[in-house]
Amino acid sequence: MELADRATTRLRCTNPMATATRPVATANASERAMTQFPTQPATATEPLRIRLHRLSYVPAAIGLTLTVAALVAKALDLVDLDYRVFGVGVASFIRIVMVATTEVTVTADQIRMKWGWIWLADKTIPLDRVQDIQVERSITARVLGLVQVEVNSAGGAGSIKLSYLDLAHAELLKRELNLRGLDSAANVYPGAPTGSGSSPERPIHALSMSEFAKAQTSALVSMLLGVSVLGLVAIAIAQTLSSSVAVSVSAVLAITAVGIGIVGLIWALSTLSLFLTLSPGRSTMTAGLLRVEQGVLTLRTTTTPMKRVQLCRLRCGPVGQLMNWIKVEYSSADAAIGTGQQPRQVLALAVGIDQALDVAEAVLDVAECSTIPMEPFGPTVLKTSVVRSIITAMTWWIGLGLAAFGAAAIVRETASNAGEWSRSILLIGGAGGALGFGIWVLGSLLVGTVRARRSAIGLGADSLLVRDGFWLLQTKVLPLAKLQAVEVSESLSQRIVHSASLRVDVAGTAGRYPVTARDIPFAEAKRLQSLLIGRASGLALPDGV
Repeated sequence: MELADRATTRLRCTNPMATATRPVATANASERAMTQFPTQPATATEPLRIRLHRLSYVPAAIGLTLTVAALVAKALDLVDLDYRVFGVGVASFIRIVMVATTEVTVTADQIRMKWGWIWLADKTIPLDRVQDIQVERSITARVLGLVQVEVNSAGGAGSIKLSYLDLAHAELLKRELNLRGLDSAANVYPGAPTGSGSSPERPIHALSMSEFAKAQTSALVSMLLGVSVLGLVAIAIAQTLSSSVAVSVSAVLAITAVGIGIVGLIWALSTLSLFLTLSPGRSTMTAGLLRVEQGVLTLRTTTTPMKRVQLCRLRCGPVGQLMNWIKVEYSSADAAIGTGQQPRQVLALAVGIDQALDVAEAVLDVAECSTIPMEPFGPTVLKTSVVRSIITAMTWWIGLGLAAFGAAAIVRETASNAGEWSRSILLIGGAGGALGFGIWVLGSLLVGTVRARRSAIGLGADSLLVRDGFWLLQTKVLPLAKLQAVEVSESLSQRIVHSASLRVDVAGTAGRYPVTARDIPFAEAKRLQSLLIGRASGLALPDGV
């Protein structure tokens, strides 16, 4: 069954028997977790209290022991002490204090973490603002037989990270948060099942080895293409400026070969890092909760209410554009794409455009995006690009000309053959400025032509699609229910050709990674602004977004 069919089936699933009972395996696992937990079971009114596992002291104790050993060795004049040893000792002591004093309390409406002796910290997150729960097993955690749990709220800064808990405590905490917060946030569809574990797990996508191979092949070709272009430019410069052409070209070829070798090494390391970070890359949906499992060395499972997934981004480089290899990423309210948490937000690495849109539809719970008509930005893209490049190039050229005149004036006052030097400086400055002006304008003409052909915007009943880019082609899919603000702005170049930029901000990414349609006609931008606000006003904004 196709992903779009699965998404339709998910929306129509109203089987009342699905909420009557939960699977026996899930119940047994929860019961085992409760029996291993030393405190009394939490109820809807009784708070759940959790402390870090005693083995959490081990890494800090090792660091503190090594610091003391280094200080003793320094006292006996056995070694020279590095000042950074004190930093390790202080960090280890703070970690010990944190492990000893950390207490997490989950009530009916909030999760609260307190720690500290002299300096106290107290952080509280309302349960209806919890965006996702992330369970990780780093190498240290796996050696200790423990796990790390991170509870994120909107904005990314309001997170509670617990290092470390045993598996029973982590499962119990996750279960309580699901029952009291995430499950209630997830049930936004009419007839959606309630209660943790009451809905069967439905797959969205799983990364395959072919996707890793395609993605890294695309990256390698792009990197080699860049190095080759730089090598050709260097050879052309060497042939133009050097009298010993053969020697210069040989040296450039040798440097280019070294550069290709370095690129190959970087590519191999990035391939290994990508595989260890993203594999197995399995994303599923259960009762309105999006679960993503990633990581080989650091095992990571992220649980996010699907209604708090803000947007999806479909992107591909030059090779991906030729081969139809699309990368799919999602952004939730706790962290925008590109803030350092990008690896856990990847859903697909190299899939076709139809499958990429199916994944976005399933994750965002919007109507079929492939049926939305895409309207090109129009000729204003090319006009604005050319005008912008002329204004920028003229600014640079004027600056370079002023610098050349200044240098010529200085030489005229100090050098004996001031006339020849002044003329040379002015000639080089003028020729360089004119050459740079021409190259910049021609490059902008090429970029504008390509963007004018591929840039488009589509507005559906419940979603907005914006496609734009030159080297990196991106299509952003935004549910209108997540829209926060719509802004129309005009730069100097845009005002000359009567174009504008339409910027749409969403929760969690406002001001950092908005959805922007650049260089569209001004009248069309104002029309879309009114239309977007009108349609978004008719859609209920989910709680906690």
